[in-house]
Amino acid sequence: MPQRRKYKPQPVLRVEIPKPNGGVRKLGIPTIMDRIIEQAVVQVITPIVEPHFSEYSYGFRPGRRPLSSGSQDHRSTQNIKRNPRKARTH
Repeated sequence: MPQRRKYKPQPVLRVEIPKPNGGVRKLGIPTIMDRIIEQAVVQVITPIVEPHFSEYSYGFRPGRRPLSSGSQDHRSTQNIKRNPRKARTH
């Protein structure tokens, strides 16, 4: 049986950053070790799950930016207008 390891992240450091309108923005800063572990998990899991995401999905994905999603939306809209039977749904 594989050895089970348990990991419990440390509490984040809470910081309040003043906003121009007088309010505050609450920010949580994780420890360095927690960030290292988070990145290790992301590097292992991303190649496994990435192929299963829609090609039209842009949020928090490697090599994709929200700004590039507008041009993709335009292309998919044009595809629907030209060939509605072959257009992919999201």
